[in-house]
Amino acid sequence: MFPFDHETLNQERKFWPQYMEAYEDVLAKTSTQDSPWFVIPSNNKWFRNLAIAQIITKTMDDMNLQLPPTHVDLRDIERHYHAAKQKADAGEKDT
Repeated sequence: MFPFDHETLNQERKFWPQYMEAYEDVLAKTSTQDSPWFVIPSNNKWFRNLAIAQIITKTMDDMNLQLPPTHVDLRDIERHYHAAKQKADAGEKDT
């Protein structure tokens, strides 16, 4: 770990506007419609989580995702489940 020097920090603060300009420039030039950047503040967890959840929800809605067709007969599974449960319940009564 390098030593923290307040004088260096004070000198670097002079460059803050240039740092912010470079930061904004990078985001503007690399964010695209297909691969956008999102700047999420992280100093408040609930807000960070809400912002991320909203971005993911909107992105997935925009994708218009559809469930694949099922190859399972849910009624058949339900019948098997109830039959097995009845058998198990009857076994408990016998003992």
